[in-house]
Amino acid sequence: MEEGNSSMVKNYVLDTNVLIHDPESLYSFDDKNVCIPLAVIQELDGLKKEYGKVGRNARESIRNIDSIGIGKKIGKNRGTLLIINSDNKNRIKNSTERSLNDDIIISSAMILKEELEKNGAKEKVILISKDQAVRIKSEVYGVKNEDYKKDKTDRFEKYGIVFPENLDHTNGIKSVRYQVDKRDQRKGLVYKKIWGTNKKELLEKVKSIYRISPRNKEQECSILALLDEKIDIVALTGQAGTGKTFIAILLAMLQRELKNYDQIIITRPNISINSSYELGFKPGDTGEKMQNWMEPIIDNIKIILRYCAVSKKEKTSLSARNLTGKSIFSTKSFDDLIREGLILVQPLESIRGRSLSNKFFIIDEAQNLTPKDIKTIITRCGEGTKVVLTGDLDQIDSRFLDRTSNGLVYLIDKFLDEENFCFINLIEILRSDLASQAANLL
Repeated sequence: MEEGNSSMVKNYVLDTNVLIHDPESLYSFDDKNVCIPLAVIQELDGLKKEYGKVGRNARESIRNIDSIGIGKKIGKNRGTLLIINSDNKNRIKNSTERSLNDDIIISSAMILKEELEKNGAKEKVILISKDQAVRIKSEVYGVKNEDYKKDKTDRFEKYGIVFPENLDHTNGIKSVRYQVDKRDQRKGLVYKKIWGTNKKELLEKVKSIYRISPRNKEQECSILALLDEKIDIVALTGQAGTGKTFIAILLAMLQRELKNYDQIIITRPNISINSSYELGFKPGDTGEKMQNWMEPIIDNIKIILRYCAVSKKEKTSLSARNLTGKSIFSTKSFDDLIREGLILVQPLESIRGRSLSNKFFIIDEAQNLTPKDIKTIITRCGEGTKVVLTGDLDQIDSRFLDRTSNGLVYLIDKFLDEENFCFINLIEILRSDLASQAANLL
């Protein structure tokens, strides 16, 4: 094969997990041929009745394959859709029941490569899989392979920090970022908001909220972003213990107090052993089923409620807007908030089909979502809704996602040039010295 010939026809063989990850992946290979092993069709057929995202994406993938047609052009200036029918031949010895379909898919790529070489065709065959084990095994058997790269990005790595005053960071992005500004401290102006090409605004130091004060500049700027009515979507990343989820909930409760939003909605992906969002097999109603995996959210709300429980005689400064008076949350329990509809805790599946208007919408553990999940969720947001996504990019539980391919970094990458977006990476772990030590060592 002529490695240096860029015009050489390429045949991309797709693993099942690529189509489950992104049913639109068929359209992502420009003028290259897209080849689907028959074993993949069989796997999709078996998965189409599954509950939730897996079944839905399997059905969508089958519909896309059917609408294009076997042997037909995928679109204008695109390659052809081919089905590899190798009669389920398996060239890999000692396949286990668990790995049989993977091995047949690798064998399909091997057979296609052999047939092309036998006919003298100078074409590349590349297996695309989200499964690292499949890619390693493919390498052993001489099949070129790649991860699915369409939604991979590392652009976010150099952003999300609060810049020191001697660095005026206006380099290429248009989303909101913050800079320490000590020149006007006597006037209480300690931060500079920068957005667009070179728009700037000096901001006051954040006052305590329900007697809770930010512990570092990243937390303080996160609060500024969550208070800013011009910012519709905020992404907060950081390791466990940096306060990202706590701050999101704290500001949601404050904004509900200020009556800027009708309701607080909180959700997070339920990543189980089979990487689905399934709650159906647990006993109880939706609230009872969600209780365990929502415990981190509930813990944060209960801590905030303790701070809200001030005496009737005490007047508490709630925000930089100087709202004073006894908090509406001062006598509430978590159950009260749920019963009265002040906070709605929902599974991700229930967000589909809804139009969320004038809501403060928190998506926790967003690093476990796919780019398609993120698109599905964010497009549900109606007029007046603020969206906050939180996540730890080093703690991804979903099987086929990593630091550069998950839905949270995909969203950050796409929104970095939007003036209604802010991304902040919280650095300092505040839980305890032991927690910080464990995060660094383990």
